[in-house]
Amino acid sequence: MSLFFTSLASLLALRVEDRGRAILNAPSPARDSALAARQRESAMAELPPPVRRYLRLALPQGGVPIQQARLHQVGRLRTSLGAERWLRFDADHCIEPENGDFDWNARAVGASGLPIRVRDSLVNGQGSSRVSLLSTLRLRGGNPAAETSAAVLARYLADSVWYPSALLPSESLVWSPIDERRALATLSRGGTTVAMEFGFDAAGEIESAYAPIRWGCFAGGYEQKPWHCFYSQPVTVQGLRIPRRAESGWYDGGEWHRVSKQVVVRADYDFARDWTQAAALHDRLALSLRLDADPTPAPGAPVVRHGESAGRGPHHALALRRSGAALARLPHRAGLRARFGPADTPH
Repeated sequence: MSLFFTSLASLLALRVEDRGRAILNAPSPARDSALAARQRESAMAELPPPVRRYLRLALPQGGVPIQQARLHQVGRLRTSLGAERWLRFDADHCIEPENGDFDWNARAVGASGLPIRVRDSLVNGQGSSRVSLLSTLRLRGGNPAAETSAAVLARYLADSVWYPSALLPSESLVWSPIDERRALATLSRGGTTVAMEFGFDAAGEIESAYAPIRWGCFAGGYEQKPWHCFYSQPVTVQGLRIPRRAESGWYDGGEWHRVSKQVVVRADYDFARDWTQAAALHDRLALSLRLDADPTPAPGAPVVRHGESAGRGPHHALALRRSGAALARLPHRAGLRARFGPADTPH
């Protein structure tokens, strides 16, 4: 019987040793994370000065990418440039910056007292914009796909101030200098390209976004007009620096017509894999395996058989295997929910 248990312990030890070698030889999460941070820092060093100041202020140290952002907004909007009535709305805004996808789902009450649903979305570079009454009767939609995609992609770019890792330079996003307080961002997705000027203050806070030509829906059809948005009330949410308020509008006849006023009342972020946890577990497991594999015991130390360690016995092999499984099961999210104070609803 003792021979059976000895053989079983040796077999487990060999399996753990193989698993240990694989873990020790695998890429270290700490090294991967540090390399990604250095690459992002190198890319930011080449950015226009105002963009560099802004991204270092807006993003946590190292610029960990945002995997998903969920915002709740309240505000008022007008359905046309000449409309006198402002409609109150509340909206849920879900964004996946790494994919460039988003969904903005707003609810309002029309002049007749009937509920209106406004929904903009972008999936795989293809945009959609719909306005419906009672959630079923479509009031607006079915517009040309190219113009709709351009309009919605421009919205994604302007709203990136609420998920600022989307403004890091990449193959799809390029920054060009304008002056000490402005820079041009050019974004391309799904065959559609839009450009927008961003303005910053001297400290690096985002102040505005301006598009000299942007597609919008006017009187039931799409046209191109200049568009301008102003951001204010910056707040810090787990290292992310985002504006709480935004007001946007269109220029017509040389005059700016405000059509939207909104306030962020809740922000909830998921980040990419928490490399800090992964690195710590990897290092602990690697150290344990190295200690167990040391063939030369210190003078006076007990003799350690293959697959065992002093004072732990063959059961330690199973513990190490479970630790390796835990490394693979680390959560991919580090979440935050920040609720701001009473909604300062725009008047």
